[in-house]
Amino acid sequence: SGSRFGTFPAQSVHELLERCRVRVLEGSGVRLHVVGTSGFNHAALEGVRRFRWLNLLILIVLLVVCRTLFGTWRCGLLLMGVLATAGLLVYGAMSLAGAPIDLLSTGLFLMLSVAAIEDYLFLCARQLREGVAWRRNFRSLLVPGFFTSLTTVLGFGSLLSSDLAIVRRFA
Repeated sequence: SGSRFGTFPAQSVHELLERCRVRVLEGSGVRLHVVGTSGFNHAALEGVRRFRWLNLLILIVLLVVCRTLFGTWRCGLLLMGVLATAGLLVYGAMSLAGAPIDLLSTGLFLMLSVAAIEDYLFLCARQLREGVAWRRNFRSLLVPGFFTSLTTVLGFGSLLSSDLAIVRRFA
């Protein structure tokens, strides 16, 4: 059965585990350990579900960091808006391409956040320190930003040659 997590029947395994917990394990002191491919896939999907909270947490942390460093909420809200838009574009493109959310792709938003924060903080600090207009400040980073993006695209493109389907999808 297809889902946004691929073809693994996650709901079936989840229902089986819940029945075991309720009917057998509750109050018995016995612990349930699931092994094998289904156990791994179930644990991996639980990790994917929980990773959403990490993505939300990174946005909150960045908002607080920007407020602390620059004394304004506007700085953090702008960054959050840019990251949320980028995340929607990336995951939307994945959806259009039919790529499932898996262990590697769950980390894309966190990677985007980490990649964006350094340049963003540099731009904000430079504007505050030197009083440079945003456009001039941004233009001064266009060429370095282009080459950074180009090398990232090339790096991800090289992953297309991987023997592992999950790595090729990540590319």
